[in-house]
Amino acid sequence: MDGDFTERGAFAASASCNRARLAWFPAHAGSLAPCADAIAAAAEIREGARDDDMPRGEAIQVAHLIECYLGWPSFEGVVLDADGEPAALHAWNLLPTGAVMDAAADLHGDGDGPLVAETGSGAWCRYRREWTADYNPELAHRFPELSGCYWDGILDLVKIAPRNAAPGMACPGMR
Repeated sequence: MDGDFTERGAFAASASCNRARLAWFPAHAGSLAPCADAIAAAAEIREGARDDDMPRGEAIQVAHLIECYLGWPSFEGVVLDADGEPAALHAWNLLPTGAVMDAAADLHGDGDGPLVAETGSGAWCRYRREWTADYNPELAHRFPELSGCYWDGILDLVKIAPRNAAPGMACPGMR
């Protein structure tokens, strides 16, 4: 999947968009090295957050708990689909190496366990800050890291809402 995403979503591998992601993700974050035991601990934290009231465990809740227990900063934004379109609002953690650790990747169909996406990989490029009215490539004069990033002028939440709308869902697109 990694190679497919990079090839089909050519913008994701562009230098300007990777520059934007690197500016948003601090170079050295978190205090616990991402060893196998730490990733297993993240999985346990995720499972602990999933109970009868919240059987799937909200991504934001899981990311915040991991930040509290393991020291890896949590981020909120969007996860992109294979075509580079925003698929869902989401939350994840940043490892000290700059890699993304998504303990709730199963919410958007990426396996059962925590996903670790190494810096610069196609999977890593699937995570970015949400384009909002206050933060988007049209405002590159205020946010130089967005200079050269593609944007069609449609806010991410507007794109996500119809994809995630389901009967009885109180707030479409919110996960």
